[in-house]
Amino acid sequence: MSSANVVLSLTKRNALLFFRDRSAVFFSFLGAIIILGLYILFLRDNYLGEMGSNPGAAAIVDGWMMAGVIAVTSVTTPGVFLQCMVNDRSTGVADDFMSSPAKPTAFTMGYILSTFLIGLLMSLAVMALALMYLFSMGASIPAENILLAVGVLFPSVLSASAIMFFLASFIRTEAAYGGFNTIVGTMMGFVTGTYIPVGVLPGSVQNVVGALPASHAAMILRGLFGGRGIDAMFSGDTVAADEFRDLMGFNLYVGGFQIEPWMGIAAMLITAVVFFILGTYNIHRKRA
Repeated sequence: MSSANVVLSLTKRNALLFFRDRSAVFFSFLGAIIILGLYILFLRDNYLGEMGSNPGAAAIVDGWMMAGVIAVTSVTTPGVFLQCMVNDRSTGVADDFMSSPAKPTAFTMGYILSTFLIGLLMSLAVMALALMYLFSMGASIPAENILLAVGVLFPSVLSASAIMFFLASFIRTEAAYGGFNTIVGTMMGFVTGTYIPVGVLPGSVQNVVGALPASHAAMILRGLFGGRGIDAMFSGDTVAADEFRDLMGFNLYVGGFQIEPWMGIAAMLITAVVFFILGTYNIHRKRA
């Protein structure tokens, strides 16, 4: 069997295992469900109360939050899905795969391709739900921005898949990975500036957040979903508008240097390549 066929077969097998496990599908949505529930029940009114009667405030805050929900899903879904790789390693199935005549890299490619595809599919589903919520609340988002947001998901999910693949390569037991995944899911709401606005965090923490690919994805999505009305909300006061963007994570900085959207995309793509190579090396090293 050729390497390409091995990759495709393993991708299909992993995807089928994932969708047959309803609890895995549920937990891939759990992070988004928790954040959305907290926002609707508690956080939304608090944020809007702090912003007073500014015009368009609701649409901006809603877009800001939905961007964070999508960014969190793009990380947590690959994390949940990679449970299958950890299971295969703990039961010895992965060793059987690696012992076959096909190149070992074909199997690692199969894991990461299936992780990316499932992560992308689930993130698109969450984005569709987020857009339905935004439109139901009266938001107006251009079709161009929606298409750009879909495009952002590709490097976002790819980088998250590679990073989670690398981290999962160190873990060989299901219990340990379950605990690790819980920690990641909890942290992502903070890392992406979704539970707490980035500008409220200490400067050193803001620098760390500004360097993370998931935060770059959240930043870009915030601009696409909620950034259009900021200047109007502040009646042309560009200083106040920029301060608001910095506070809410529409702008990100590392050491005082502002991260532009194209830089975020580039960082996500570079991160994906680097961590896939590191993860592949780590798995093969442990088998040597």
